[in-house]
Amino acid sequence: MKGERIAGRSVEAERLYLCARDFTPADGPGACKVCGRDIVECEPGRPGEPSRRPLIDPAGEVLTRAPLWWLRRTVAALARHYDTGGEDSSRG
Repeated sequence: MKGERIAGRSVEAERLYLCARDFTPADGPGACKVCGRDIVECEPGRPGEPSRRPLIDPAGEVLTRAPLWWLRRTVAALARHYDTGGEDSSRG
């Protein structure tokens, strides 16, 4: 799988292209060669960044094995839920 270096940042980050359905890697945007769905462009961040870890609750239980950068890109509502500590901002 090829990653593309993103210029203009203080630290280079890698951009990945994956199918959200079957995780097939790609060299760039377009349709997945396996299932035909759109390829998702992702920026996983630098090694050691919290976004590269899975979601873990305050008790230390792993909630999902997917890293936060993937959840933010594919299921943003779930990632926001945990980013805000589980608070529902739509309720007053």
